Amino acid sequence: MAKSKLDKLLEAIEAAEKIKNEMVIGEDPGQSKKESFDKFVDAIETAGAVAAVTDNEPAVFDEALNNLIAAVKGFKESANQDTESEDKEQHHETVVESEMPSLELKEVILKGWVDGKKGTHSIHLKNRIVSFVDGRSELSPELAEELQKAGYIE
Repeated sequence: MAKSKLDKLLEAIEAAEKIKNEMVIGEDPGQSKKESFDKFVDAIETAGAVAAVTDNEPAVFDEALNNLIAAVKGFKESANQDTESEDKEQHHETVVESEMPSLELKEVILKGWVDGKKGTHSIHLKNRIVSFVDGRSELSPELAEELQKAGYIE
């Protein structure tokens, strides 16, 4: 089942909390400066406040998710630099990025939709509802493939 934008935000908050809990404040390589750490904590708390209002529009959750991902990247980049090889840094980036949920979305168009036509439609597929605005929607690649196989999208 496709995850909602709120679910993705909650997963990102959980991953950011994990990063926060594993980070050490200090001056040694790989450690974080207090100022950077405090900014990161603020970003997590802000995302948490957005997620607490579950009836927000999906775009609000999306914006909070993008802000949190940017905060994770900024926090990661602000860590005290290690003088060792770049391989270690590359491994650290891979680990941090793998903890964040994938945000790959694919824009799809309803089959037979006339360009310029306005309106909303929804498709009930198994146990989920997929919404389209003006014939378009952004979906996970897996859901897009499923809708295409069912003949709903181009």
